[in-house]
Amino acid sequence: MSSDTAVMPVQPTGARAQGSTGRGNAELTVRRALGVAGGLAFGLSAFAFGFYDSALWGPAALVVLALAAALLIGTPRLPRGLQLAAIGALAALWLWAWASRGWSESAAQAQIEANRLALYTALLVALVAIVRRDDRVSAALLSACTAGVLIVLAVVLGRALSGDAGLFLYTRLNEPLGYVNAQADLLLLAFWPLVALGEQIRKPLRSGLGVGGAIAVLGAAVFAQSRGSIVGLAVSTLVLLALVPGRRRRLWVLLAAGATIALIWPELAGVYRHPDPITGGARSGALVSAGQAIVAAALGVGLAWGVVCAALHSLAQRRVVSGRALGRTSAALLATAAVVAAGVAVAEHGRISDYVSRQYHAFVKLDLSQTAVSGQSRLGSGGGYRYDYWRVAWKVFRDEPVHGVGAGNYDVPYFANRRQAEDIRQPHSIELQALSELGIPGGLALLALIGCATAGLVIRGRRGRHGRGSSRERALAVAAGGMFFLWLAHTSVDWMHLIPGLTAIALASLAVLVSPARQTPEPAERRPVRLAAVALALGLAVLASVAILRPVLSQHERSVARSLLVKNPSKAVAKANDAISLDGQEVRNWYVRSAALARLGLYAPARSSLERAVALEPRDWVTWFLLGDLAARRGDLCQARRDYRRALELNPRGGFGRFVRDPRAAVAWP
Repeated sequence: MSSDTAVMPVQPTGARAQGSTGRGNAELTVRRALGVAGGLAFGLSAFAFGFYDSALWGPAALVVLALAAALLIGTPRLPRGLQLAAIGALAALWLWAWASRGWSESAAQAQIEANRLALYTALLVALVAIVRRDDRVSAALLSACTAGVLIVLAVVLGRALSGDAGLFLYTRLNEPLGYVNAQADLLLLAFWPLVALGEQIRKPLRSGLGVGGAIAVLGAAVFAQSRGSIVGLAVSTLVLLALVPGRRRRLWVLLAAGATIALIWPELAGVYRHPDPITGGARSGALVSAGQAIVAAALGVGLAWGVVCAALHSLAQRRVVSGRALGRTSAALLATAAVVAAGVAVAEHGRISDYVSRQYHAFVKLDLSQTAVSGQSRLGSGGGYRYDYWRVAWKVFRDEPVHGVGAGNYDVPYFANRRQAEDIRQPHSIELQALSELGIPGGLALLALIGCATAGLVIRGRRGRHGRGSSRERALAVAAGGMFFLWLAHTSVDWMHLIPGLTAIALASLAVLVSPARQTPEPAERRPVRLAAVALALGLAVLASVAILRPVLSQHERSVARSLLVKNPSKAVAKANDAISLDGQEVRNWYVRSAALARLGLYAPARSSLERAVALEPRDWVTWFLLGDLAARRGDLCQARRDYRRALELNPRGGFGRFVRDPRAAVAWP
């Protein structure tokens, strides 16, 4: 047998070949359908607040686990290479978070975070199984994600054009996702797939639509005034320019989009510069003007871009101008623009240096005077509290470098060590959250995951330089790489990773990056290896399902109990007991039980319930505050003072020192 015959798969013939082809086409159709359905669901998750509530993502996780198990069993070849490495890194994060229940202050919070990571792991397994090594399915998946976001964009622009400020929180776009920075992130996740379309100058219609869409997305994202989105956009731009070929075309698309936004900036800025004097919200007139500017700019520039691309392609086809000459002209113009920009930067060096110095001082000194106020843009301000979040997270990591304080348990040291009064539960950084909560092992697992994405982007970038299919490779590299690294950079300064809807889009792009198109035949696994791998995966899926199901059911019972507190406290006690039987480590179940007993006038059992919560989480200031509140309403002021004092020790900036001095003030406190 020749060497060629040894490596090439045997091709079926006759009826056997037709049957094989039919099965292959049906299987491809199913995978495409799953990719499109999943991508649309990820983009449209904005209408369900990004599935942030565990009451939403908990049941969804059970469905995803079942889907991942089914796909794993039905897939002819198991994940390998970068696919396996990425899944392994995410699974390591999940299992280490699950193990952290053993040393966490709050085992319940650790379990919730572990369950979220279990969802992400199962989702990545399912996406890798759907994509496999087929760029057609990859393109369908990313296109569906983009389409879902564009539907959200259409809703935002439609309501802006009608003058409806209902989507805005004061003068910042907040809905439909429900968090300003996340809303900006969602819109910008569609930016790079549209840029990838805009780079296709040989297809003028697609290119024009891509550039127009990119402008519309950027314009709508400005409504949110999110500084984190600027970080994400800047970092993803640098990554794609460094690692993916086709830089000249990409730069022209970026320049066209950026210049257009600069031209319509006065209309966009009018939304926050001229708020309603009574409500402080966006004015209808300003919204209409901004919406019209975005739509007109997107249509006009998109059309012009398509016409120019068609003209250039026609000239090249008729050999009036060679492609090499066009490339040299393009490079010369870009170099000229870079020189002009550098000259402006040098001329304005003093002002730029002074501005950067002031904003850095505002950042590290928590100076809110440099934070944008009404009528000013937030995008260039450095004020805020993130430095304090990150300082505490780094302190926690230095104190507990080996295993951290446990998944989801950053809040305990934060409340004890913060230098301002803002209540948050995570350090607004995926890297610092991993280090502070999961220590060095968590940080290494996250680094491995990022490394897999980077390696996948580099591989696609190299293959996108030349050869058959290079244009498709390049487009997928730009779309998937831009999506993932924009999300990563943004969640490095915020908490996008805790919003499953946004993270699902990032995982879809990761699945594409680590699953390059098949270049050589792959050997099938030996049967014992496959059986062992599938058995291990199914065992972990069952473990995750059980771990997720109990908190989900417990949360449902707690919600029912809370709804019954006023009308039927006796039944509320019964429902709270049901919640406790499902998850006795969740202190909120004990809170509801205590509140129901207090409404029945049963002070001692109500206090006993809160004391059980203290036994579970002795450093949770909320429980001690509730104990003080219960004692104050009972009239036991000495006990109330002791409880409030302990709460204040655990949360010195909680703002309830007056209750320590006079517990009776708590009774009149709303």
